[in-house]
Amino acid sequence: SPCRAVCQVRRTMTSRSGQIAIVTIALVGLSFFGGMELLKKQLHSPPSPLSSVLVLPAKVVGPVGPAGMDYLTDAVPASLSALLVQVRGLDTKAPPSSIEVERLQGDLKRIAETYRVTAVITSEITVEEDVLTLNIQLVNPETRSLLWNSQYKSTDYNNLMRQAADGAGHALQPASTRVTSTNGLGATSAAELAYREGEYYLTRS
Repeated sequence: SPCRAVCQVRRTMTSRSGQIAIVTIALVGLSFFGGMELLKKQLHSPPSPLSSVLVLPAKVVGPVGPAGMDYLTDAVPASLSALLVQVRGLDTKAPPSSIEVERLQGDLKRIAETYRVTAVITSEITVEEDVLTLNIQLVNPETRSLLWNSQYKSTDYNNLMRQAADGAGHALQPASTRVTSTNGLGATSAAELAYREGEYYLTRS
């Protein structure tokens, strides 16, 4: 009868609708969990190592002038570079002077192209009585995006440089051994002595 035919059609349509709904829910669920797994991989995937780096002159916050701490502008990158050469797989370039950076107008992309590096390190050191605070950043010169940053404090210049180089070295080459000594600095305590006296020198091998 017509009634039975209509009822049969309704049952068929209801059944198909239910099947479609189940399939749709399943697909949404798979997409959700697939997306979550992809996100987990992205969040937990180890950072890619960077092959070369250039440490730029530091910005100094504190007393300046003949008796001030402005010499740290070039001392900090020299110290960090001397320590970063210990990191295996990393090509650490000799740091440019403040004048050389000014000549390139502080353009990170131009600086990176000139010195042929894949990353640059910028920093700011604050001098407050006997306490030194170093803010350090690892930057992609192509995009100017921040790759890593950290802050270190110490009353000991050598220790401050070692901590900063240790962190930066691990950020640049995650699988490398960490910097554990200050062997790259002039002599055992020469850098600290030079800092105390307001002078700085670096012995290159």
